[in-house]
Amino acid sequence: EKDEEIQSLKAESNEKDKEICEKDEEIQSLKAESNEKDEEIQEKDKEITALKKILDIRVEKLKELERIRSSWPYRIVHMIRHPENLFKKNSKKGQDPK
Repeated sequence: EKDEEIQSLKAESNEKDKEICEKDEEIQSLKAESNEKDEEIQEKDKEITALKKILDIRVEKLKELERIRSSWPYRIVHMIRHPENLFKKNSKKGQDPK
């Protein structure tokens, strides 16, 4: 009788061990998937950071260009190179170019 009980308990224990092993495998698989996703996220994060740096540089260049275009030496050079624009502006205002 005790032997049967021991055998029954061993069988239960073996069954529980199998369940635990299956759960462990499932956990390991989920961890591996999670690690892959983390790597993907890190790669995307690096890409985003690089793109943001490029965008920041372009914004700074645009600001610099705007500063240059609004400077009086640039406007003078632009008027010399494109005098037709000066006449167009004056004719729109109803003034004679002189």
